[in-house]
Amino acid sequence: MAHTPNHDVPLWHVRTLLTAKRYGAAADALYRQSGTLFSDAHGLSTVRKLLERFPPEYVERDSRLLYMQGMAHLGEGAYAAAITVLERARFLAWSRDHDGQLALRCCLAIARAYQSQEQFKLALLYLTEECDTILERSDTVAPGELGALHLRRAEVTLDLGQLTESDEHARKALTIYRQIGDIGGQFETVMFLAAIAQQRGDLESFAARIEQGHNYQSATPLGSRAQLQLLNYECHLHWYRGELAEALTLAHRLQALADEADGNLQQVFARLLLANLNRELRQWEEARGWYQETRRLATGRRLSRFTLWIDAHEAWLYLLRRDLPAAKPLLDRALGLADRGQTMSVQVFLAVWYWTSGQVATAIRLLKESVSHYAKSGDELTVCNLQLLLAGAALTTGDMVSARAWITTAFTWLRGRRVYYVPLWWHPGLILRAAAFALEEGIFLEVAEQLLAHLGDRAIEHLSERLREPALPVAAQQHIFHFVESRPEEQRARALRPGSTLAYRVVEQLVQQGVFASDRLPALLRRLTTAAVRLTPNWTLTAVFGLYLAGYTRNEIATQLHCSIPTVRNYINTIYHIFDLPQGRIRGQKARRAQLQERARHEGLIV
Repeated sequence: MAHTPNHDVPLWHVRTLLTAKRYGAAADALYRQSGTLFSDAHGLSTVRKLLERFPPEYVERDSRLLYMQGMAHLGEGAYAAAITVLERARFLAWSRDHDGQLALRCCLAIARAYQSQEQFKLALLYLTEECDTILERSDTVAPGELGALHLRRAEVTLDLGQLTESDEHARKALTIYRQIGDIGGQFETVMFLAAIAQQRGDLESFAARIEQGHNYQSATPLGSRAQLQLLNYECHLHWYRGELAEALTLAHRLQALADEADGNLQQVFARLLLANLNRELRQWEEARGWYQETRRLATGRRLSRFTLWIDAHEAWLYLLRRDLPAAKPLLDRALGLADRGQTMSVQVFLAVWYWTSGQVATAIRLLKESVSHYAKSGDELTVCNLQLLLAGAALTTGDMVSARAWITTAFTWLRGRRVYYVPLWWHPGLILRAAAFALEEGIFLEVAEQLLAHLGDRAIEHLSERLREPALPVAAQQHIFHFVESRPEEQRARALRPGSTLAYRVVEQLVQQGVFASDRLPALLRRLTTAAVRLTPNWTLTAVFGLYLAGYTRNEIATQLHCSIPTVRNYINTIYHIFDLPQGRIRGQKARRAQLQERARHEGLIV
């Protein structure tokens, strides 16, 4: 809950009043400081120590002190104790003290406790029926509390997958906080709107909200919790852009800051983030270690509901390694704890398990169920991610029609958002199938190329194999060559490598000698083909061309390539024909060779 910081009554005055046993005045003074005291671990410790100086029987009768005691429990993760104390505080505030504002604060805190335990429907019940009753019968509620109510409703509706309603509540909260000049409330709401933008895959808005948050933090220092939020979102922004190394660096900083601030959930979140990023970087052992560390910490803090996500994400690590026996028990355990919304998420992991084990029909059924669920909630990024997985699965069965439909829908969204990486379930095998198919078919080529670029060597290996397919259409080969030309030199070499043939090794040597330029080799290979309908690299023809330009005789070329002199002669005639330089046009071998070299240089095929 956001409150405007109040420094009118310093804590030394609270201590003075306690020493004088003026408990009513001390309770009033401490309550007025509550907005700033619950923002970090130090403040929680201060509240706990001050409350211990009140007589226990006095605390039990004072709704304000009970509220602060409940908030202290909440901050420490003792949710059951927090709810018990806050319910008593709410009852006294509403029934005896007729303090609608405090009663509303208690409802918000109780909802937060249920939300932290992922009992979202119960949390929403308090935020609607209970809070609406208070608002209808009380005229003492300040605008700031209304802002806090809308923000809490936004958070819970987001947890329930209702993005549209969540966004509406958040914008109402932001309007209220701006009207009353509450910088802390504005910061919290802007950070929440950043979370919605992140979930929708709107990375431009996500980045803009983070920048807004930095502006608030610069104008009014908001404490370690605000720093943690900003760093967490910056880390996720890099991750969602596919900038995994940068995200990992920030995640380490986040973990260090969370440990320093003694944040409870933040420490667990930071470790899970480190595990996931190491997993995406294929640093398996580091990832596994972080999952174990996250589980140990969550268990020690009694965050039992959080283990569901640890299990699901660690299972994904094993799925990426095709270790199905290790993944299945984790998925079964996660599903055993999941509610309806969580089940739709966990069953995506399960669908990939079925796909990997060869049960493709079951995988497609589960993925379709999850797509339907997330489409209703407005979670666009997740829907797009699942559509790519569905396309890859459909291609496994040879269902090109369905695959094309899923790809077209997903790529349309990706191009519109200018997003070229899907972080939630980035499965290289399924994404590669979909992106490579799109590249060959010419479906949103720029999107296909961006996705393949993220797949790195795995994409290059796959496309290299595709180039050797006898029936691969010319257009598909052209698209592959165009993509390969855009890759770094070492990847280009791997893509064009036909194995360890003698002709290829000769071409490699010609590149090293400077006869060929590596960045122009793909175009040269397309030019030097004897096939009428294909662009498969002809390494022997290319080697003959290079050796001939380098001044080798026919005999020397035949020796180099272990072939006959008539074969070399035929290749040379073919080369002149390809470059439209028939034998009778220019007399003299030296002049013809020079003309051939000039023509190839003019076309940009050699330096």
